[in-house]
Amino acid sequence: MPTIELYHHKLKIIVADDHHLFRSGFIMALKETHMTSYIKEAENGKEVLDILRSENFDVVFMDISMPVMNGFVATKEIKCKFPQTRVIAISMYEDDQHMTEMFQHGATGYLFKNTDKEEIEKALEEVYFNNNLYWPKKVGDKLFRKVILKKESTDNSNNKLFSDREKEIIKLICQEFSTKEIANHLNLSQKTISWHRENILQKTQSKNTAGLVAFALTNGFK
Repeated sequence: MPTIELYHHKLKIIVADDHHLFRSGFIMALKETHMTSYIKEAENGKEVLDILRSENFDVVFMDISMPVMNGFVATKEIKCKFPQTRVIAISMYEDDQHMTEMFQHGATGYLFKNTDKEEIEKALEEVYFNNNLYWPKKVGDKLFRKVILKKESTDNSNNKLFSDREKEIIKLICQEFSTKEIANHLNLSQKTISWHRENILQKTQSKNTAGLVAFALTNGFK
């Protein structure tokens, strides 16, 4: 992944949270990334929308629980009216339901409030510069289980959507293993792993690894 210094475009960002102390600390961490040109604050979703009506911004870091207008409603409005602006949820909630709903409403990233500068940088790189989804690494296994368990609970035949080998590979993909690392781990050739990857992506109708995660989230797997 390119280093931060290679990005010439500095980001205009809104930080939306109803707690002043958190906003201040998060903005300090954002400034330390050297990826921003301008940062605006908002206390709720309505203020975010008011700001976007008068000025373009690249990314909104959006809390979920806020007065006046919460993060779910604001994110849905942004996706509809300001689709060029990316939303990254920043929340204390670590459960699947809140993450799933934020992605369903149009967020393209999700961070926990105990995140650090390095993960903020990574989220911005993936969501804005690489046009991917971003989720905390520790939820990878949970998303894998959601994909598998949902299918197995709804499949009335003995023909599962994924083979046992594909299940192994999906789990490793969710843990951010590369094709080479998966091949070494399973003692298979990289060509075989690539073939399995293509099958998995076809079965989930995904274009890439981020799409596989989106498949889990947007279909509300439990």
